Amino acid sequence: MEKRFQVFISSTYEDLIVERELISMAVLRSHNIPSGMELSSGANERTLDVIYRWIDDSDFYVLLLGGRYGSLDPSTGLSYTELEYNYAKVRGKPVIVLWLTEEYIDKKIARGNATVRVAYERVNVDKWNNFQRRVTQDSFCIPVSDPSELEAKIFAALDSVKMSHSLGGWIRTSDILEHVLDEYARYVNCYLDILAKDRYTRREIEDLLKILQGVIKSFVSPDIGWLDVMVPVKPTEADRPRLLLQCEGTGDIWLKVIFSGMRRTNQPTLIPTRVNQKPWRGSGNAFLSRGMDYVCSFQERYSGRDYNLPRGLARQIEQQYAYWRQGHYFASLLAIAILTSERDSAEPMGVLNFNFTRENPLGANDTLSPQQSDAILNVLEPALQILTKAIPVHNVKEEIPVE
Repeated sequence: MEKRFQVFISSTYEDLIVERELISMAVLRSHNIPSGMELSSGANERTLDVIYRWIDDSDFYVLLLGGRYGSLDPSTGLSYTELEYNYAKVRGKPVIVLWLTEEYIDKKIARGNATVRVAYERVNVDKWNNFQRRVTQDSFCIPVSDPSELEAKIFAALDSVKMSHSLGGWIRTSDILEHVLDEYARYVNCYLDILAKDRYTRREIEDLLKILQGVIKSFVSPDIGWLDVMVPVKPTEADRPRLLLQCEGTGDIWLKVIFSGMRRTNQPTLIPTRVNQKPWRGSGNAFLSRGMDYVCSFQERYSGRDYNLPRGLARQIEQQYAYWRQGHYFASLLAIAILTSERDSAEPMGVLNFNFTRENPLGANDTLSPQQSDAILNVLEPALQILTKAIPVHNVKEEIPVE
């Protein structure tokens, strides 16, 4: 499916009309969608709300930084251009700054395409200098010294940001619908094939997880890395080298991967259910609460202060999660308890983990809305039915009977 990205173009207006047009055309030629302040209806307080919505809906923010500060918003005393820039930074948008140098501006004046009065700030000079200094310090700026460079530099900048950021983008509804239906049909057919058999293999369960991963990518988040299933175990001596941490207060029950949608080259780490009487966030907490636990980011999540761990051990744990995060194994987690079929007196049998490759895939806090939770559980229902049958006999290495 081909994605098109919305690009918000920000600049002062009177002095950069031609440049905005050139950038807009370049964005269109790159098969993306330009947007900007000229699409609103004038400078007033309501327009700021419109601008902010445009920025929220955009995937990139491009600032054309010329020689002017621009029109001021009466309520803040800041220019609309600076307010747009501030908002894009706060919202975490990828920022591209095309810095039109003095050489560029002087060439425009020399060619008769601008006057000194129009091209350079004469009123709010201090505000302009402060804004320019902040932008050049806070953001990566691409200097442009001639109009002929604009198109090539915006093409290169857009490609660079696409490769370094995970972006939403826009896809034709018909393409999305066809893709989603295909993924879900594969999922249901795999579920029905397994359910119809008297016996089925471990590989079939793991294939189901891989197909379910595609459904999660379409319905829940494109940042899903893989899914795995953990079950409670009492670690043996052979397991001890793979325990996440070795200290007092971890209890006897740990969680161990038995099915995985990812092919592994080594044995996975065992995760504690609780440490010093506190449920271990993610898999441990979901298992003990018989519910769902979303950890939007692993950064500083497992500190010694939270779990009363010695400083050295806490640092070791943080380094382990940092290694997983930086290696793009996973950066966040949604853990969902797998319960027995008797829902009224349901006991946890294990945990289904969604391992995401990016932080905040379902929002920037650890609470999912009831609508999100219900939608995810509805999608998972067929897989959970299979897993409740597979887990009781998980120690059988090849054939797993359906009872």
